[in-house]
Amino acid sequence: MNIIKYLYRSKIIVTTLFLLIAVLGAMYIRNTWITTRNATSVQALKTASTLEIALNDEMLLKLHGSMQDTGTTAYKTIKKKLTELRTIHPDVRFLYIYVQKDDKIYFLVDSEPVDSKDYSFPGQEYLAPNNEYRKPFENGKPLITKPSTDPWGTWVSILVPVKSIITGEVIAVLGLDYPAEMWENQAMENTKHAITNLCFLIAVIIFLITISNKNIKLKRGKKLSDITKDELTKSEARYRGLLLNLDSGVVVHASDTSITLANPRASALLGLSEDQMKGRLAFDPHWEFITETSQPIPPNEYPVNLIVNSKKPIKNYVLGIARPLTKDIVWCLVNGVPVFESDGILSEIIISFQDITDLKETEEALRRSETKIRAISESAQDAILIMDSKSIISYWNPAASRIFGYTPPKPLARTSIC
Repeated sequence: MNIIKYLYRSKIIVTTLFLLIAVLGAMYIRNTWITTRNATSVQALKTASTLEIALNDEMLLKLHGSMQDTGTTAYKTIKKKLTELRTIHPDVRFLYIYVQKDDKIYFLVDSEPVDSKDYSFPGQEYLAPNNEYRKPFENGKPLITKPSTDPWGTWVSILVPVKSIITGEVIAVLGLDYPAEMWENQAMENTKHAITNLCFLIAVIIFLITISNKNIKLKRGKKLSDITKDELTKSEARYRGLLLNLDSGVVVHASDTSITLANPRASALLGLSEDQMKGRLAFDPHWEFITETSQPIPPNEYPVNLIVNSKKPIKNYVLGIARPLTKDIVWCLVNGVPVFESDGILSEIIISFQDITDLKETEEALRRSETKIRAISESAQDAILIMDSKSIISYWNPAASRIFGYTPPKPLARTSIC
């Protein structure tokens, strides 16, 4: 009778636990998607605003939106600049500048070669715009459009108003078109990682619950004959197969931080074979972890030691692993959970490693791209300023100092250039 009551209580606890994991997992996946989408949007707006400051409003004012513009210096200069920016930012399919006249949208200049089938000539009317393309003229604010389809394809567009330095009025809009499917790529990639982590967590919990239940049944006097050696072997093989085929690296530590188990992915990420890792402690000198600023991480801040000291899980801990054999660095997102005995004593620590080296390299490429754009602005012969709606200047390039004969203090706080 006691066993029946125990099994009944266990089912309630397990059901409640999995319902809680399902709810929290859904929230985690949704938050990953939203956070990544927001980060992508912020980065895209930042890039577009940086490109906008490289444009010359005086040159734009010389364009009339007609075929006669093609022979002018202003048109050639702006088109060359758009072409260069398109080369620097290959993810952007089209760059273009348009104006609004009589509630219609007309192209002034774009980044496409004249002989391209996608080329838009000066004065060509854009026949498929939605109302979002008019908003920058109405409120003077940049925006990201919803996915929309036109004769050139389906796009997510960044629209940034180009304002006159003198009057502050919107004289044109700079457009950047991203393929709609590419816009979702980073969010999809991070969401896949979130789902993988959640599946790994569920698999580990199932594994621990299964083993725990079997141990409890054995301690309560259940005969070994109830569970054949064949069943135990198959069960162990299933869970070992799960660990062997996971895309994440998994390392199991004993309570003294020595390694008792590591799957092949963990061996590849850490740069040591499973035999080389078994029995090593977290303080072993072979380990060399670094922070995102390339500083060595002290042993007491290694993931397993953080869990041992705090008795709490760690989530999304980013570190670099300096691999001793290949002499390179792999970047990982680390999660870990402590496992306790029924009496509350720490028995094991399970650590997972997710390879995010490609993501780190992408972030570095974006940083170099921003640096290149700033270098263009700093070396430009035209005055380039960034001013908000309250006329507060936040950026003033060297050419502006030379032209206006004034070098502003740091931080910038002038409300007028006159």
